[in-house]
Amino acid sequence: MAIFVHQDYQNAGIGSHLLAAGLDHAREAGVPRVWLSVERQNRRAKRLYRRAGFSTVDPQRTVQQMSRFL
Repeated sequence: MAIFVHQDYQNAGIGSHLLAAGLDHAREAGVPRVWLSVERQNRRAKRLYRRAGFSTVDPQRTVQQMSRFL
């Protein structure tokens, strides 16, 4: 799954709703843990993911890995 919100529509909660729907779908499918990749300089996305309970797995990489248990 990929989440992208055009900059004209950012900061309106759309990304949070899309992420929540994806996590709900994964949970209903019995997925125990989800992983994601995000570019290290993408502060907005990392903030969204941290608020959703994700934590950084490998902070030294250019593309950071994050995960959370469902």
